[in-house]
Amino acid sequence: SGGATVFPIGASEELKFVPQAGDILFFQYAPRPYKALHAACPVSAGKKSTLTQWHRLGVSSDQPWDHFEDWGRFHNPHASSRWPGPRYGL
Repeated sequence: SGGATVFPIGASEELKFVPQAGDILFFQYAPRPYKALHAACPVSAGKKSTLTQWHRLGVSSDQPWDHFEDWGRFHNPHASSRWPGPRYGL
C-alpha cells in the first residue's frame, strides 16, 4: 500500500493517483510546467517500480533536446558516436 503520486493543484487541494498493479501514469510538462509539480508518497507495504520516458517535441539531430531547456547545453563525452539504428522516426 502507499506509493501514491500527488499533484498539488491549489492551496488546500490535491490530485492523488493511487497505483494498482498494471497501472500507468502519464502527464506532460508542456505548455505549463508548474502544473506538473508532483511528489511521490512513501510505499508502506510491497514495492513500487517507476520508469521515466521523456518525449520532447521538435527534437532532431539538428536540434538536440538540450536546446529546449533553460539550463544550457550539456557536455556529451560520446558526441562523436552514432546510434546505427533508426533515428527520429526515419
